[in-house]
Parts: sequence; structure tokens; C-alpha cells
Amino acid sequence: MKRLVVCCDGTWQELSSTYPSNVVKISQAVKPLGSDGVLQIVFYDEGIGTEDSLKSKLFGGAFGRGIDTNIQDAYRFLCLNYAPGDEIYLFGFSRGAYTVRSLAGMIYNSGLLSRSKIPKAPEAYELYRSRATNPDDKEMVEFRQKYGERVPITLLGCWDTVGSLGIPNLSPLLWFDKRINKRYRFHDTSLSPIIEHGLHAVSIDEQRKVFDVTPMDKSHLSPTQIVREVWFPGVHG
Repeated sequence: MKRLVVCCDGTWQELSSTYPSNVVKISQAVKPLGSDGVLQIVFYDEGIGTEDSLKSKLFGGAFGRGIDTNIQDAYRFLCLNYAPGDEIYLFGFSRGAYTVRSLAGMIYNSGLLSRSKIPKAPEAYELYRSRATNPDDKEMVEFRQKYGERVPITLLGCWDTVGSLGIPNLSPLLWFDKRINKRYRFHDTSLSPIIEHGLHAVSIDEQRKVFDVTPMDKSHLSPTQIVREVWFPGVHG
């Protein structure tokens, strides 16, 4: 048994940021071995728009180019490292919170692939994104039976999840963002029933429409799921 800790940061956030995010702090605070002697493996993913080129910084930050890659990178990490009995912890801030919540949804929808089936990850992702299917459709059930299975997620911890209407657009020049973001809207703000504990910290004073928070609602399919959403003074980072 081991613990797999996935940390996905917000836009323009990275390990070398002058003011590290809470996601960075968590990724650096997790010890290789827990106090109980359990192996703990951390995956940290920099936020969108952290690439070196100015073009990547502007367009990645403007409308989330690269979000598909971020989600699938974290998914592949879990596919490569997960074994039955392992505990999965997901942490994210802003668009990173969107990333880990989408990751949990993808695992519920498409299952977690075995190592030999990792080449199927893009297909698993597109099936998750499709609005023509739901997790219990015959197509999805057969996909999971053939390539992977649902696994429990011990904890999902988020700060200021965005994305209820798609990934927020930071540029007023991108008039086509609504068309692009239709693909990225949450299917449902309720958590997947495979999540055992959900924690959400939200800034109560944020007024900017672009950072509209996506609430964290308890799954009606999991009576034992524990969800706690707490609002704090302050604005989005």
C-alpha cells in the first residue's frame, strides 16, 4: 500500500514562483514516507501558461490551452503507479482544482487504465468529455470492463475551483471563448461517488465574474461521502 498525491497548480503558478501557492507548499511538505511508514509519491503539475515563450504564457493563461494535456498527464501518473489498496489524494488551485475534479470525473467515467492499456488514455479522455454519453451507458461500462476499473479517491482538496461555465477567459479579445468552453463545462458540480472526502476552500470577497466559483456538492450516490466547503475572507490568488 502507498499514497499517490497529485498536485495541480493554477494559471502561471509553478515551483519557482516568488509567492508559492498552497499546492506548491503541499507538494513540498509531503514526505517520502508517512509517519506510519507508508510510501508517499508526489506528482506536481505546473499551472497553465508557465511555458517559457511569451505566446504560451499569454494564450495558455488566456483560455486554458493545455488543460487537456494537464488532466491526461495526471491520469497517466496514476495509471502507472496505482495498485489495489493504494490511497489517492488530489489537490488543486483554480484551474488546477478544475483539473483534479475533472481527473476524478474521468476515473469515474472511464476507469483507471492498467499500465498495458495506457495508450488508450486519449480515448478514455474523449469518452469522459463527450456529452453524448454518461458513466453508466453501455459503451462506458464495456470500456471499463475491457480496459480499466473505477478506483476510490481518498481525498479531493481544492482552492477556488473555476470552470462551472468552462475554463475562464482572461482576455476580452477572445470573443469565441463560449464556443471553445462548451467542451470544458462541468457535466455536474456534484462530486463523483468514488471520492470519499471532498474539501473546498473558497475566497468570499472575489467579485470578478471570470473567477466564478464552482461549488462542491455531495454525491447523492454516496451516502458515506463527506464534503466540506468553507468560505474564507479574501480574493482569488
